[in-house]
Amino acid sequence: MDPIWQILVNGVGLGAVYGLVAVGIQLIIGVSGVPNFANGQFYMLGGYVLFLILGFVGIGYFPSLFLCILILAGIGAIAERISIRPLMERPRSAGLISTLALGMFIEGLILILFTAEPKTINTPYSGIILSIGDVSLSVQRIIMAVGGVGAFVLADFFVRKTKVGKGLRAMSQNKQACRIFGIDIFKMSRIAFMLGVALAAFAAGLVVPLFALSPFMGSFIIFKAFAVVIIAGIGEIRGVMFAALLVGLTESLASFYIDPLFRDVTAFLFMICVLLIRPQGIFGEKSDLLFAK
Repeated sequence: MDPIWQILVNGVGLGAVYGLVAVGIQLIIGVSGVPNFANGQFYMLGGYVLFLILGFVGIGYFPSLFLCILILAGIGAIAERISIRPLMERPRSAGLISTLALGMFIEGLILILFTAEPKTINTPYSGIILSIGDVSLSVQRIIMAVGGVGAFVLADFFVRKTKVGKGLRAMSQNKQACRIFGIDIFKMSRIAFMLGVALAAFAAGLVVPLFALSPFMGSFIIFKAFAVVIIAGIGEIRGVMFAALLVGLTESLASFYIDPLFRDVTAFLFMICVLLIRPQGIFGEKSDLLFAK
């Protein structure tokens, strides 16, 4: 088998997962100004919710994934009301600490309920290998890559073309002007948080059939997602898409041609290089939004 196809599929799949979590962070930063450090734990929580639905409801992988996304979106609405909305008029550091505490609470709760023992999720597609000529690829990895890129495209369409999406973009540009024109900023904050959490849950649903489910998986991916946001810069979802896919492909190439242990440092090396050359990110404008007091 030509390894380049395996590298490409793995890289696109990894990049799509990082990007979906990063898009959620980007949306929430743009609307509320608060970096959501709990989005990694929501990603992890989505994996456990899918685990429970598949184990106890038994309605199939794709219906279970859809139900998982709806449940996490509802949880996101509640979390936004508790941890973000009361702090929207306060310094951004208050919201940052609030989301950190929320993430620690979710992780601790999952540890109590499920212990630290890794869980596995098996789907009908986990063991299926698709062979085309000399190329053999796991169907679940293809689902991860195609589903992740498809979610990117839908999220970009939603933000660019729908009325609500245009409201989210307006909020990220000038919150005070939105108030003057009658846009409900609290509603926009809730929608952004729900969408960000739903995207993280979808990303988890694509990944957990391939990797072990652990209470600590959210802490790992949140750093990768923030690296993607910093590389892309505060701006368009398309910038996050590009940066995420670039990081995923770079990791996949490094894992194959250098060393699998080197894979996890490539995103951060890439981030450092971008910060040294262009501190606002590849696609971002000069802004202190991420690091404001």
